[in-house]
Amino acid sequence: MKSTSAGKEIQTQARALLADIAGPPATSLPRRATIVDWLNAFLVRTDKKGYVLGETEAADLNELDQFLRTYDVPVAAA
Repeated sequence: MKSTSAGKEIQTQARALLADIAGPPATSLPRRATIVDWLNAFLVRTDKKGYVLGETEAADLNELDQFLRTYDVPVAAA
């Protein structure tokens, strides 16, 4: 990642999204398992020493966040 703080911020965002979609199973979310798998794999990658954030990964996380808010997927309690 470009910096430690940026890396932690991206990981925090990914963990929050994962909690949001994994938390409320009654909410209909297309391809929930695929999204959960992608977020878990992303978190594994970002935990590796020397990881460099992919060109579109931050944008992908932001778009997933926007999608969840657009379709009113409940946000997990912090």
